[in-house]
Amino acid sequence: MIAPTRVVLDAKERSDELVLVNNGGETAAFRISVENRRMRLDGALEAADEPQADELFAADKVRFSPRQLMLGPGERQTIRISANEIGALAPGEYRAHLRLMSAPVLTVVPSSVGPP
Repeated sequence: MIAPTRVVLDAKERSDELVLVNNGGETAAFRISVENRRMRLDGALEAADEPQADELFAADKVRFSPRQLMLGPGERQTIRISANEIGALAPGEYRAHLRLMSAPVLTVVPSSVGPP
């Protein structure tokens, strides 16, 4: 679960926080990236590599941290997000989407140290 699902940054509020919660029963690892997407007429999102005439994208103007994390069951993590170059932008609504992907959970096996 991630909340809030929408963040608005502007010249007055240049940063905000999201909270990611692992509601599952197992440890989970996540990678976060930012990408430009557009909504189709049917409501589905699609990748938008190049802006159309009426689109303004913000993927290159958004910073966030951490980019990857691991959460145990019931744990939560704050994700900090901020925008740069806001004052230098032409007026308009710039959009970007954070993509949250599950990643493999690495298991560390202790090695034995000492004589065989």
